[in-house]
Amino acid sequence: MIVNTLSLFLGPIIAVNAGPEVYGGYASFIGIITLLGVLMMFEGTTMLFRLERDFFEFLTRILKAGFYVFLLVIFLALTLSVIGYISRIHFLYIVCTALTIATNLLVAFNIRSDRFYVVAKSKVYTYLIITSLHLLIVYNMPDYHWMIVAYMFSQCFAIFFLSRESGLTVIFHLRIDEVKFVIKKYKENLDIIKYSYGGQVINVAGNNAIIILTPMVLGLEQAGLYAIVHRILGIPLSLVSTAIQDAFKLEYTEGSDRKLVATKFLIITVSFGILFLFGVYYVLPTLVSYFSIPSDWLGSLSIALVLAPLYFIRFVVSPLSFILVIKRRLNHDILWQILNLLIIFSSFFFLDIFWKYICISGLISYSIYFIIIFHAQFRVNR
Repeated sequence: MIVNTLSLFLGPIIAVNAGPEVYGGYASFIGIITLLGVLMMFEGTTMLFRLERDFFEFLTRILKAGFYVFLLVIFLALTLSVIGYISRIHFLYIVCTALTIATNLLVAFNIRSDRFYVVAKSKVYTYLIITSLHLLIVYNMPDYHWMIVAYMFSQCFAIFFLSRESGLTVIFHLRIDEVKFVIKKYKENLDIIKYSYGGQVINVAGNNAIIILTPMVLGLEQAGLYAIVHRILGIPLSLVSTAIQDAFKLEYTEGSDRKLVATKFLIITVSFGILFLFGVYYVLPTLVSYFSIPSDWLGSLSIALVLAPLYFIRFVVSPLSFILVIKRRLNHDILWQILNLLIIFSSFFFLDIFWKYICISGLISYSIYFIIIFHAQFRVNR
């Protein structure tokens, strides 16, 4: 909560001082790193944490094997960068992906060990470090490459802090039987991992597809404008949506009339969503004209006005998706996520109306999602 609150205030300050291109480059980088982290089987490893009884031993062996893999990857990336086969930005992608996976692994381990306070402290300290560095960078030498370096430093700190607080030490002597042990555990739980892995990859790809695609088709400036819109509108809405979904899960699982509970929460989300639309279309333009917003950021208002209906329907539908979990319709959920991802990729063919197409196609996609949820709810109560 502390990190989210600080992010709401400090994030826009960093973005405005960085400029659309710099902020767009960094936001796109974070989207790619998030997706690469999932693609590298992080979700499969955390799934094994939930399955393994002696997860401490399992993590220790994972870290020992991963330590040597990490050194090998860094050495190869550095060598390829020096001889000119990969660029500096590709080298940063490789290093940051490895650091992010290690951090997420340690976070998952501490959550599995019920060390929630350690995870919370790590997130606060890491956020304070990266935010302080970003503020120094955007006020002195705005460049998203330096912002990425600051991200690397914060991840190194997180790894050190989480390892120390967890009492973990990486032993440099790795035995072949430990590698075989890790491979064996993955093979034993391959079916569970594949299902969890596939769903997580599609979900993360869908959530980050727009910020990853935008620099490729419209340039870094448009990516930065979208990123600030998502930070100011999307992230606060997501926090409220998560809180509503948590309450919905509790009442839906314990309530006797699930149809009534679903209807009640649908009314709640629609009501909040209408207030959100009122704020975007009537309050936001007034605030933009009142405050001296830099001219290079004024384009973000146009994007916000176009995408507001998409944020509205996401907010209304997302909390109700828990119905598919109860009904055991996760296969329908994954099929819809694939459809949604394909719709986003189809925006390549509509560059002249890119943001309008993203909004209209998103409205259609989430309407289909709502129909799937509505059908599942009908079957539950029949």
